[in-house]
Amino acid sequence: MKKQILLAVLVVLGACADFVPETLRAVEAVDPLTVDPADIALRLSLPDGVAVLPGSARLQMSARQETGDSIAQEFILQFEQDVLAVAPRDHAALRALQAQITAWKAEDQDGTKGSLSMFFDPCLANGPLPPDARASVAIRLAADGTFLPLVTDGDVTQLFARGQPDGIPACE
Repeated sequence: MKKQILLAVLVVLGACADFVPETLRAVEAVDPLTVDPADIALRLSLPDGVAVLPGSARLQMSARQETGDSIAQEFILQFEQDVLAVAPRDHAALRALQAQITAWKAEDQDGTKGSLSMFFDPCLANGPLPPDARASVAIRLAADGTFLPLVTDGDVTQLFARGQPDGIPACE
């Protein structure tokens, strides 16, 4: 399950080539079953006119056993200033989910698969996106840690518009 957090971040950010390799290695070392929910956060540096669509930022943790049993829960992320993080009111529920999945893994190490993903949808607040718009994303892996650069000065259309056939939608 360790690599799933890395894969989820890559998918969310379009798997572009602008990733910082040292940060990718640090993310890969994180165990989503033992990391404190208060530790993980994303810092976004978005260009003027690009915002996070209200209510779209979320964290999803899920697991599936070979028996077919599955568990999944999604948590709305709070967006304060430029940081996306699990709201403190959801920490206990996320810890309980981590404990349930940990118990499953203790019963069947190889038969339990899981993932931890952070998602958000960008939107345009002030008209069209300039063709040269750039954004940066950093990740925090410890509550008292620094934000490590994950993507530096990446093309916004490559980072966030992937999978959106009409590009980034207008904010509502």
